[in-house]
Amino acid sequence: MLGTGQGLRRDTGCRLSGKFKVKRVKGNFHVALGRTQKTPDGRLVHHFRFAEVQNFKAQHTIHYLRFGEPYEGLINPLDNHNATDGIDKAYRFQYFIKIVPTRYINSRGTVLDTAQFAATRQTARAKIQRTQMTIPGVFFIYDISSYMVTTSQDTQSFATFLTSICAIIGGTYTIAGVISSILHHSVRHLVPHYAEEFKTKGLRLKARLG
Repeated sequence: MLGTGQGLRRDTGCRLSGKFKVKRVKGNFHVALGRTQKTPDGRLVHHFRFAEVQNFKAQHTIHYLRFGEPYEGLINPLDNHNATDGIDKAYRFQYFIKIVPTRYINSRGTVLDTAQFAATRQTARAKIQRTQMTIPGVFFIYDISSYMVTTSQDTQSFATFLTSICAIIGGTYTIAGVISSILHHSVRHLVPHYAEEFKTKGLRLKARLG
């Protein structure tokens, strides 16, 4: 990618894609204003003209970002993330990413060592001053968790599914039998009582009529 120090054209942009390896320690990668140069002590310096700061547009759309190979059910929080609306030029976008190493085991027992992550975003206007310098760009600042998560995919066999269905049907019949038994005993006790009471009231009515 050409450095922006070679000159900016109005309303120009670029599309970046690719992959690279990072060490298992915290760090960052970014797309920012200026051509970069690495100093002897390991620092990365951006070279640019001060007049370019206010014209540099860092608005962007992240189509996908992942650490490691994907697996079924994985959700990457920055996929299709849009940072273009309501923000003018000369802004610095910072994404703070927490990476969690993940071991995924599928239903066939295949093991995949990968990672998932969570991210938050901060946005600030670029500033170039004697005591403070905030260059515009998009910065991904990541840290790796010391814990590992293991997730596995389980599938039911047809025999297990059939057993579950039989258990549900058997439980339904059992509950229906209990309810039927309660109703049967209730009717057996209540019907004779009301029949006797009805018979007594009927005799009294006949006696009064006679």
